[in-house]
Amino acid sequence: MGNDKEKSLSTAATELRRHAEAQLRSKTASVHAPRTTEEMHRLVHELEVHQIELEMQNAELHQTRDLVEAALEKYTDLYDFAPVGYFTLDRSGIIIAVNLTGAGILGIERTLLIGRRFGRFVANEARPHATEFLEKVFASQNKEFSEITLTAEGNLPRFVQIEAIASGSGQECHVAVIDITERKRVDAEIQRFASFPLMNPNPVLELDANGQMTFCNPAAKRILENSGYDNGINPLIPQDIQRILQDLQDNKADQFFREIEIDERFFEELIYVAPQFQTVRIYTMDISLRKQAEKVIERLNTDLATRAAELEAANRELEAFNYTVAHDLRKPLTVVNGYCQALRELCGDKLDEQCNGYLREAYDGTWRMNRLIDALLDFSRLGHVEPRREPVNLSTLAHEVAAELKLAEPERRVTFQVADKVSADGDASLLRMVLANLLGNAWKYTGTQDEGIIEFGTTEVNGRPTYFVRDNGAGFDMADADKLFIPFQRLPGAEECRGFGIGLATVERIIRRHGGKVWAEGVLDKGACFWFTLSTD
Repeated sequence: MGNDKEKSLSTAATELRRHAEAQLRSKTASVHAPRTTEEMHRLVHELEVHQIELEMQNAELHQTRDLVEAALEKYTDLYDFAPVGYFTLDRSGIIIAVNLTGAGILGIERTLLIGRRFGRFVANEARPHATEFLEKVFASQNKEFSEITLTAEGNLPRFVQIEAIASGSGQECHVAVIDITERKRVDAEIQRFASFPLMNPNPVLELDANGQMTFCNPAAKRILENSGYDNGINPLIPQDIQRILQDLQDNKADQFFREIEIDERFFEELIYVAPQFQTVRIYTMDISLRKQAEKVIERLNTDLATRAAELEAANRELEAFNYTVAHDLRKPLTVVNGYCQALRELCGDKLDEQCNGYLREAYDGTWRMNRLIDALLDFSRLGHVEPRREPVNLSTLAHEVAAELKLAEPERRVTFQVADKVSADGDASLLRMVLANLLGNAWKYTGTQDEGIIEFGTTEVNGRPTYFVRDNGAGFDMADADKLFIPFQRLPGAEECRGFGIGLATVERIIRRHGGKVWAEGVLDKGACFWFTLSTD
């Protein structure tokens, strides 16, 4: 740009010299040449003085030009980077000039705006108004104001304020455009919040420093109209309002809650002291439904407590009955067991094989009955036993149970795979009962396998420790999974395996008492896996 400026100045100087030489020739044609030496010296002196004067004028001109160029550059920066968009339009609305801010408002490169019609960037619904406004500007000598909506492809609409005035020639106008989109948004928010108390379905009041009501929304008016406010009673204002107004006078911000009843309806009030506004605001919410629900809940809790007491009494009676029945059953069982033992010892060699078989069945039956009674008593007792929590090494318990199972049937070929250092917080004796039932269950249902495999371990499910007992035994159909933990429910095909049907129900009750849960997965003839968790609380 500097080279262009110097080239322009050089061309102008050349042109100026050409005109000066032409004028000199026209002047010297009518001026006689100096005749004497004295005239010659005087003429040379004058020429030298003029030369110095010209040099001084030339320096001043250069200084003035630099000042003008600096001022022009400063004006250009102010014009381009002003916070207001500046446009120059002709009478047809064609853009003649625009600053960078104006181009930014329209979202288009400045060089691409020159020669385009300003109206193309006005929203369709606002174009008739924009056309009328431009006509008004050229018809008037005064500055005109308006607000219109601009739009550009790919951009959200912009709300702008326009100030425009026609130039002296009347052939163009100067337009200042201010983006007021954010201000419009804020105004809309203010209006929305200002209308909130009016639209609020709950009563809203405002009192001045004297306790006089200065605002009352429609919901509050409806309540006051139906509650005798015409007689001077305002049930929405607390009777100790003077104490609250004292806080306002003391410039103390505070808030209070209270419940009131009006015409069999219940309300909760928030009374807010706002010294910065010198007002007391009362926000009221209808809580009638909540009060009704509280009464229903209170009645249900009373009924529940009564029912719980009845169930507790019934459980105590049932437990006493269980112990009584157990005691009454054990006595004849002991007698039968003793007679069977005596018959085997006294007459065993005199009885044939069939009779001895009957005797053994009777003897074994009494022992199974005794074990069933013990299991039922244990199951009943678990309903109210509170676990005594302590750190428990489940791996050690699993090894102990596995050793007992192997000792009972040493001829079985079963491999136990017990993970090391599996621990939990719980009741050691109850958790041993869990493992005894789960591992014993796996032992029973791997009885048909040539090589049984029973695995105990732990993993993490949903971020919490989860323990499992897995086997390669008979498995089960997942359609029957919901029956596994129900007392005395035995799955199809389980008749061949000895048991009473309460082992897994016992597991479920113990795990539940520990705040955990138990579930099972299985595939028929491909094994099963029992999972359980324990609460960490």
